Amino acid sequence: MAGKAKITDVARAAGVSVTTVSHTLSGRRPVGAEVRSRVLRAIRELNYRPNYFAGAMKQNRTGLIGILVDQCRNSATGILLENMEHSLAERGYEIVLGIAGLDAEKRRRLLEKFASGMVDGVINMLPQLSSDEAELIAPSLPLVTHLRQASAPVYVDYEEGARQAFAHLRGLGHRRIGYIGSARRRLNGPDPVLAGCRDFLAANGETLDPSLEVNGEDSVEGGRRAAAVLLQRGVTAILASNDQMALGVYQRAYAEGMRIPEELSVIGYDDSPLATSVFPLLTSVQIPFEQIGRCTVEGLLRKLSGEIEPLQPRVITPQLIVRNSTGIPATIS
Repeated sequence: MAGKAKITDVARAAGVSVTTVSHTLSGRRPVGAEVRSRVLRAIRELNYRPNYFAGAMKQNRTGLIGILVDQCRNSATGILLENMEHSLAERGYEIVLGIAGLDAEKRRRLLEKFASGMVDGVINMLPQLSSDEAELIAPSLPLVTHLRQASAPVYVDYEEGARQAFAHLRGLGHRRIGYIGSARRRLNGPDPVLAGCRDFLAANGETLDPSLEVNGEDSVEGGRRAAAVLLQRGVTAILASNDQMALGVYQRAYAEGMRIPEELSVIGYDDSPLATSVFPLLTSVQIPFEQIGRCTVEGLLRKLSGEIEPLQPRVITPQLIVRNSTGIPATIS
């Protein structure tokens, strides 16, 4: 019988009904401690293994949600995943994570596997894969694309966060402000953080010097290289479009013997745990990850329930959190 036991065999050995065994395994309904102990003992003795896929087919649901990402290096991605996992768990779902990297064929293959019946729905967090492209690959699968203004359940007003950052730096007296951009944010159109910087300056009759815009490649190392370029061009402050790259700015500044904020002001974007794990504490534009994760899950659950009309995208305004990495430039202090 080992390895071939059926749920009826477990029920017979434990002296309970098949339904009681099912409830014991699923946890959906309470089972008394003594009965539960008998069922679990029978499961161990018979080496019973539930047929998960048979149960999924019978219920017409797997209880699984696929989430597609390109990488997990950025702490903001990890925080979002944790929040979405928590929101989904509250509704009885578990997640299956697909990490596609930058491989176009791999992201197509992962999405096709998800659409084969493996999961009930998908959250597309790939900046390289638009909502339209994802729906062409998996037209019958309930799917939401994360943080896209046109199609996502929730959108962050990145422009406003950048305006707050530039207003803060200009208020301190900084005039040569460098910007380290994110390649990922440019994949589906203009970089919204950069657009916010330009909007702020345009409202004050100025333009952003193109020589002060550098790509940071979304990594600490990229931020370090970008900072080296900007420091050679005489900036007194740098806005990095994520906290990882801001950490790279710290490293380059310290390598050159510069003090933060006395000789260089630094602002990050995301307000991830990195912001409060460096010294001096990093001023950063805070994105409410918990709210974003919850809204994204709500959008997908509406599709899973058969809602035809999509949610009106909820616009979230980030907030600049001022800490110790910004100050008056040395030239006017």
